[in-house]
Amino acid sequence: MKRNIIIFFIVYICSGCSYYSLYFDRNYYRIATEEEGVDGIRPILPRFRLAKPEPYQLKSEDLIDTNVIYTRKDMFNDLDFLRFFANGRVSSGYLEGDSLQYNKLKLSTIGYYRMRTSTELEMQEFIPYNYTHASYEYSRGIIRGDTIFMFSDPPKNKKLPEPFIKPKLPKEHSNCIFYIKQKVDTLTGTPDW
Repeated sequence: MKRNIIIFFIVYICSGCSYYSLYFDRNYYRIATEEEGVDGIRPILPRFRLAKPEPYQLKSEDLIDTNVIYTRKDMFNDLDFLRFFANGRVSSGYLEGDSLQYNKLKLSTIGYYRMRTSTELEMQEFIPYNYTHASYEYSRGIIRGDTIFMFSDPPKNKKLPEPFIKPKLPKEHSNCIFYIKQKVDTLTGTPDW
C-alpha cells in the first residue's frame, strides 16, 4: 500500500514538472544558424494545410511581389516583415535597425501561402510561443495597391470584411493588420522548408 502511494506521488510530481514537458512534449526542433547562440525553429511533423497537395506557384496575374518585403510597425515600434517566394513559401520576422534579417531564412518564422484570387491570399505560419509548443496560425489577406491587409483567424469560406484602420486608437479598433511594400536591393536566399 505504501509502495503504491509513493509511486503515485512520484508520477504526479513528474507529470507536473517543466523538465518532463521540455523534453517529451515538444512539437518542433531547433536548427543551427550562423549566429552564435541563435537557433531557428522547424516543426517535427510539418502539417501545413496550404502545402498540400503541392505548394502554390505564383502566377503572372497575382499581385504579390516577390522582389520586395512587406513591413509594418507593431505596438512596440518594432518592424515586422513578410517575405513571399514564387514557390508558395513565406517567411516573417522582426527587423532590428538596418539589419538584413529578411535574408536569414533559418531564423525566420516559416509558412506557406496560396492566392485565392489575384487580390486575395491565405497564409499559414508555424509560430513558436514558448519552449515546448508552437502552433499553426491561419490568416487571410486582401492586396490593394502596395498594401496587404491581413485578417487573423478569419472564417475560411466566407468573404473577408472591408478593412478599416484607425491608427490613433488601440488595436481593437482595427479589424486587420496592414503591411506596406518596401523595396530592398539585397534579397538573397531560397527557402529550405
